[in-house]
Amino acid sequence: MKGLIKLAVVGLFFLSASALFGHPPDSLQLNLDSTGTMLSVKMFHPVKNPANHFIVTIEVNVNGAQAVMQTYNGQFDKYVQEAVYKLINLKSLDQIEVTGVCSISGKKKAVLIVPEK
Repeated sequence: MKGLIKLAVVGLFFLSASALFGHPPDSLQLNLDSTGTMLSVKMFHPVKNPANHFIVTIEVNVNGAQAVMQTYNGQFDKYVQEAVYKLINLKSLDQIEVTGVCSISGKKKAVLIVPEK
């Protein structure tokens, strides 16, 4: 019984430690270009080493349906991960939801509503 308690405490320590070193993106900036088809995504995720701690996936959903799922092996720089996606057939008031997932711990979502034309 004591062995199980020690194992649980050690496991809890490692889970806590990984959460301390990993964090979700601080914020997301979403913009549609003037044609209403090109979505630019900026994820502000400051890290010390973008090869080991980075945005691992960006998922784009339009009206709840997955439009893009992109996986990365590292972050472009120490402060931000950027991407541009062409989304076809967008209509006024469509809801675009973007989720960024940290390679270590956490995720962040942002929503953009396509403006009326």
